[in-house]
Amino acid sequence: MLEDIVTELWLLKQANSSQRAQESWKADLPVDLKEYLDNLTESQPIDPGRLVMLKDFLFVSLFDSVYRDKLSDLREKYYRMLVDLAIAKSLTRLSRREVAEPMLLKICRFGEKYGFPDLIAESAAQLASYYADFYKHYKKHLTYLEKSHDAMDLIKLDLKFSCAFYSLRELYFRMGHSTAKMSTLHQISERHWKEVQPYLWTAKSYKFHVNAVLLGYLYHELRDDLPAAISLAQRGIDHFQREGWNYPMVIYTFYINMIQAGMKLGHDDQVMQWIGYLKSVLMPNSNKWYSMIFSELLVLCKLRRYQEAFEIFLSNYQRTFYKRTSQLNQRRWSLMRLYLDYLIDVGVVQATSRMQRRNFKSDYVDIPNYSREKQGRNVAVIVIQLLHHIRRREYDMLAIRFTALKRYSTKYLRKDGNYRSGCFIKMLLEIPKRGFRQEAIRRHAAKYLKKMEDQPHSIGLSSQELEIIPYPDLWEIALSSIKSRPQRETKTLRELREI
Repeated sequence: MLEDIVTELWLLKQANSSQRAQESWKADLPVDLKEYLDNLTESQPIDPGRLVMLKDFLFVSLFDSVYRDKLSDLREKYYRMLVDLAIAKSLTRLSRREVAEPMLLKICRFGEKYGFPDLIAESAAQLASYYADFYKHYKKHLTYLEKSHDAMDLIKLDLKFSCAFYSLRELYFRMGHSTAKMSTLHQISERHWKEVQPYLWTAKSYKFHVNAVLLGYLYHELRDDLPAAISLAQRGIDHFQREGWNYPMVIYTFYINMIQAGMKLGHDDQVMQWIGYLKSVLMPNSNKWYSMIFSELLVLCKLRRYQEAFEIFLSNYQRTFYKRTSQLNQRRWSLMRLYLDYLIDVGVVQATSRMQRRNFKSDYVDIPNYSREKQGRNVAVIVIQLLHHIRRREYDMLAIRFTALKRYSTKYLRKDGNYRSGCFIKMLLEIPKRGFRQEAIRRHAAKYLKKMEDQPHSIGLSSQELEIIPYPDLWEIALSSIKSRPQRETKTLRELREI
């Protein structure tokens, strides 16, 4: 029986550990319990106390170390049910069906109540097989057989729409803003969304609804219908709470999506309310915590509350931060740090306790992969590099990059979601070109400023991360940082003027 249970549970964990780890786990099994299981025969009565001891030991040994500090109450019960199911199947193979029956009934009821079709399918199939041997229980046999078949259909739906969502998301993220313009992607998302809708809010599966809501959110986001996306995510939260599906991480994901959509729509007050709620329930220093705080920093920068943004950033930017979050969050926070450092340099933010300063090049190393995103976050890196060069009056660096940046903005930043960035980079290039003189800069940059203001703010993918600080505000900050004293004429500066 021990070998059956161990094999079953390791399959459930999807080979989370090696064979060596499995052997080590079996070696840690209490001697009396191991002997009891190894010597168990079909005719020997099972001690209920031993069974409880076995279940607790298996749960703690196999699952607690993997999911410690990540479990909701419901999730913990789910993994305990997996342990019960593995034991019940082993008891069935030992012809101890009378002991396994109440365990299987409990598992099946739990799966039906909380939307776990995998538990329903397994337990109902075992019960249908058990009741098939008794004529008086033939109706029960048919009932559980039907439940098993229905649960299997739900599992197929889960797998189908899970694959649909992740394939769409991967394509969307990989191709960036230009993907939203692809009619093929629109057609694929529309087809999947139409297939999902008949089962939405009726299927008794939490996994299906997670993938269905996220798929629907992506469908609406691709069409820039963000109010509908927010409405769908909110309805998903209400549905989970009404069904008693207590999955905090799923609900937090819905809230994060709503926050991002609300930021794109400019609903700053509503966004701050959602962020306030998440702050009260999320575990600090978790991955979702840093995603939520980064969204708050973007909103505060948009509202020109730079001092408050700096203080929140500094209170969350800890030395061990990089060991606790995803690479995406690491890059986002490194980028935010560069912008806040710039605000400190120009005197917009007063820092009583500065962040440990490093040189600019070492900061830029934190975000190397952005250079591949020619129409993505690499734009924000280029902007902050230019601002730092202008602030420090690094004429040689500006001269070297001038022609390349003009070519870059023409090639990659055309009239789409990045057009505003292209205009802003050309405005910044006017600063060294016009000898850092305010009147000349404003006069020659006016045409680009008008084009940028005429172009509506994009609500495409990650558009807020292109404008960490809104470009009109950043433009005024850059100009105010230029001193009015006459500038020395250098060969490099004359070359800039001739371009």
